[in-house]
Amino acid sequence: MAKKMKKTECEMMLYDATKSFIDNFEILVEAVENCELKESFIEQYREYIYAVCDVLKLTDQEVIMLCPFLKNSDKIYDFGDIAKFYNCSSMRIVRYTSALKTLKKKGYIKKDTYQGREGFKILYNALETISQGKSIENGVLNNELSPMEFMKRLNAVFESARRRSYDFETGRRCNIEGSSVDDEVMILLRNNTHLNISCRILDMPISKLDKTILLYFCTEAVWDNNMTIDCDTMKRIFDSEGLFAYREILAGEHELAKRGLIEVVTEEGMFGEGDELSLTETAQVDLLKPDFNFIQKKKGKTYHNVIKSESIVEKGLFFREQNKASLEVLKGLLDEGRMVEIRQQLKSKGWGLGFTCLFYGSPGTGKTESVLQLARETGRDIMQVDISLVRTKWYGETEKSVKKVFTDYKDFVAKSEKTPILLFNEADAILSVRTELGVDSTSCTKTENTIQNILLQEMETLDGILIATTNLTNNLDAAFERRFLYKIKFEKPDIEAKGEIWRSLMPSLTKEDAQILASEFDFSGGEISNIARKCFINELLFNQSTSLEQIKATCDQEKLIKRTKIGF
Repeated sequence: MAKKMKKTECEMMLYDATKSFIDNFEILVEAVENCELKESFIEQYREYIYAVCDVLKLTDQEVIMLCPFLKNSDKIYDFGDIAKFYNCSSMRIVRYTSALKTLKKKGYIKKDTYQGREGFKILYNALETISQGKSIENGVLNNELSPMEFMKRLNAVFESARRRSYDFETGRRCNIEGSSVDDEVMILLRNNTHLNISCRILDMPISKLDKTILLYFCTEAVWDNNMTIDCDTMKRIFDSEGLFAYREILAGEHELAKRGLIEVVTEEGMFGEGDELSLTETAQVDLLKPDFNFIQKKKGKTYHNVIKSESIVEKGLFFREQNKASLEVLKGLLDEGRMVEIRQQLKSKGWGLGFTCLFYGSPGTGKTESVLQLARETGRDIMQVDISLVRTKWYGETEKSVKKVFTDYKDFVAKSEKTPILLFNEADAILSVRTELGVDSTSCTKTENTIQNILLQEMETLDGILIATTNLTNNLDAAFERRFLYKIKFEKPDIEAKGEIWRSLMPSLTKEDAQILASEFDFSGGEISNIARKCFINELLFNQSTSLEQIKATCDQEKLIKRTKIGF
């Protein structure tokens, strides 16, 4: 099997030419599971393997190794997972190591790591290409992107890395393997050598990581008009490698600094943590001007973690009636005309001008998405606080970081046409009950209390809009509870609301089928969204609509739950 099997004249006649590429691949993917990789299986399904080999320009081993990734495109597979999929020993999979390496080299799969688990995962670009019946040769797709589409794809890769760097369920930062992001970026570069920026960066004698870092600076400049990158952002996107690169650039020892591509633009902050980095004017001329006609001189302060209201995608939200009413009140308050009027009345009475809101409830109930939609509908930008980056290991620096959040927000308010929203997402860690200090109190406990006291003071004097989201309220400090003017509880949707969510995410469902799913599965809106996404990917892969039974099967895989009992 090491070599691609040759088709004889007789076998060519046996091939059913009426079957499409997707039909053949669907049959193969469904049949390959638990086949134990026996030669008899290869013989039985050789016509399907040949059909896929011809289109994707792969060997039979490479096609067989690709099948598990198409069966579950969201999963990271290691050797043990692949062996389990085929119901064979891990040693048998070792024989296919070169096939996996070739799939990675050609751009079908990538190395990935999540929460310490290493393996391979299929690339979304590869999914799209396979669904179109096209091949990837040497990592290059046969579709060139326009300059701005190229930047849009890069921005999506980096945004994905940023989101995966923080696990909102555990509240911990996750290690993202650098090569995972590097590989996706390199594929985009090789796919688009018609662009000046791709050719110039590919020709540079620097590492893949350095090319990826340089492209991140270019993407931020063109896509988000953000010319400066700080230490926190480097850590968020590139983890420890980003922090190491940041410090080397500060010292002038990094390759990007030596080549005059990245420079330090500020000189403030303890241990260099406040310094910011920027593309040099030379880098802008060489890399950005030909494709994007982009040159921007150094400018004043930029704000990180800002979500522009016009960039927020409209989404339908479905809640219980009580939730709807509370959110409508808040939406009316944030309407610019009403807000200006209310602030004037509050000022005349000597009351505070800030509006503080707490969104609390179970995960996946729409807290964060409600903030986004409120911002979109009222035309307000969001400054989002990543709490994991506010904390530092340096004594006294965390307190400075917390104060800097509010200082930056005040500056941002002053420069904004409409008062933006300051969002503390997943704020459980900083809103918890303060610890009583005693003789035996540790410096860590004292720091936590100091941070919370700073927050309380800032909330008291806030002149703006602050929204915090949390999954837990049992441990909420009473002082914080008093500081929130509005407190809205987000509950899991009732059956009627769940039915509406199913219909909005999967319009092909009948009202009756949506109600069946809503009744049988006690899912949050976030969980329903996951299921709808998986079904959509399967429809792209297999070119057929998803039946109610298939949706139920996907529901069973989503979460180990007991179905709602009906009757006695």
